Amino acid sequence: MTDAKQQPRARSTLYFSAIFCLGLLLVLLYLIWRGPPTETALARQEYLKVGFIYYPLMAILATVFAGIAAFNIKQILADQKPTLSK
Repeated sequence: MTDAKQQPRARSTLYFSAIFCLGLLLVLLYLIWRGPPTETALARQEYLKVGFIYYPLMAILATVFAGIAAFNIKQILADQKPTLSK
């Protein structure tokens, strides 16, 4: 698949993408949890549209990308040869 020089870099990139996607998921869940910033009817209606349609879709996408990154990390770690310690 990849040679020995590229493997640590690919693994660190995958770790970063997994952590980034999980952080994005937490931020989106917080935005949904905290509720609308104002109590006017128009703001509440807009928040319901954004908070219950767009944020969950972005959270689902972030979860999917984090899962893909975790699967790729698992594959990279499985492809590594064990080293002998003295």
